[in-house]
Amino acid sequence: ARLDSQCKYALVARGQADGYLRLPTSNEYVEKIWDHAAGLCIATEAGAIVSDVSGKPLDFTHGSRLEQNRGVICATNGLHQRIIATIDELAIAQI
Repeated sequence: ARLDSQCKYALVARGQADGYLRLPTSNEYVEKIWDHAAGLCIATEAGAIVSDVSGKPLDFTHGSRLEQNRGVICATNGLHQRIIATIDELAIAQI
């Protein structure tokens, strides 16, 4: 079933999923803050880690888009670090 981004963050927060990934598919696409701001708050309060694909925190200070970030990773502690390491190894962040 298709779920809104906020629901995917909630699944990680509730322990019903280990992670949620939005990998970059093009250099032009930039994530919108309304797809991630509330979910980030919920997931991090539950102990999840949220960053972009390079491991940088999401930066909500540039208007309506996450201009300083590429993609989004929300995952449990431990898994998040392994996902970032795998992304680095596969050079996914350079896509």
